[in-house]
Amino acid sequence: MNRTAVIPYLKLLLVTVLYTCGTSMTLYTSAFIVSLGGTAEMAGRVIFVSILPFLLLAVFSGHLSARFGSRWLIVTGALVHLLTRLAYTQLTSASPWFFLLAFTSGLGHVLVFTPLFAAVGRALPARQRAAAFAYFSVAVQTGNTIGTFAGELIQQSLGYSAMYLASAALVVFAGAAAFTLREDMIAPNDLPTVPEGKRLAAIMPVAGGLVIVLLLGAVLGSALQFVPLFLINLYESGQVAKAIPLRSFLSTALLSMVMLRLVLFRLLSDAARHRLLVFCHTGIILTLLAIPLIRSIWSSVALAVAFGLSYGLLYPTMNALVLNRTAEHWRGRVSGLLTLLFESGFRGFALIAGTVSFYLGYAAMFYVLAAVYSLGLFFYWLLDRCRY
Repeated sequence: MNRTAVIPYLKLLLVTVLYTCGTSMTLYTSAFIVSLGGTAEMAGRVIFVSILPFLLLAVFSGHLSARFGSRWLIVTGALVHLLTRLAYTQLTSASPWFFLLAFTSGLGHVLVFTPLFAAVGRALPARQRAAAFAYFSVAVQTGNTIGTFAGELIQQSLGYSAMYLASAALVVFAGAAAFTLREDMIAPNDLPTVPEGKRLAAIMPVAGGLVIVLLLGAVLGSALQFVPLFLINLYESGQVAKAIPLRSFLSTALLSMVMLRLVLFRLLSDAARHRLLVFCHTGIILTLLAIPLIRSIWSSVALAVAFGLSYGLLYPTMNALVLNRTAEHWRGRVSGLLTLLFESGFRGFALIAGTVSFYLGYAAMFYVLAAVYSLGLFFYWLLDRCRY
């Protein structure tokens, strides 16, 4: 990496760690809903609502950045998060207010995360793009690991209101730190107009990768938001004698991803990482099928490690693969599309997951997710063959 790019890039990663540390605490919102008398189905619908701002605004985020400035966009998003977290502290029942706050939380996220993600896609040249996404994802998962661990500790000691206040403070710090970023690093690219007849040809080589990114979002979102509900249900239904700490899965899985990316991305070549992808995809499917077998803290930790090691290489490698197959004048748009698809999977599948969990149980939900992921891999294989 060029020395002149090191400090701005590190600042980008710092903002990312602060931001994700704050937002990851809200992964316990589904548990908060259930604690107030709500159901897993309601939790799934609330999570789904948070995707709507992405569907409405992600495509236009680049234009908003160009008009108002990316730093102001990030600061505005941080302010929206602050107001939303303060409102969460006032909720005392599983009321419709959760749906409104899920929407505003999603709005804040699209205003902050999309400019950050787009910056990574152009911060480094193509040969270093996988590393750029790897370290960015390390920053994301580091923040997520700290946030989920600290969030549960704060919630258990001081309650959900204190957890939301801590989340608000961290996001505000991230917004303040965004002022130190160079505007040219996080501003959108000026893109030439692509003729209408060439748009399909431009997007086909990456279509399969886009499908996998969508499904990776669904897998991670379901693991982080429904495994906690599954663990709570195990104790409340009497299937385990002692409650299993939620962080035994969440924090362990996220820490495993961080360690894998830090170690393997320094040791393995691009070709070696791509050869390992088949084992990673297989590990994801097997882990999803095994999660319903958790009955102790140790089985929770073991499967969390398996999940983290399987998932760790997939997200940065698939993002880099998609962007490297994308024509230069399309990369800005595809970067936004990658964010949109990942968040769509992360939040959108919650509607299906919540409904299946409520009517058929958590085990059925994880089996359905494994089946959908397997189908997506087959679709990816078919589209990838069309390239040759």
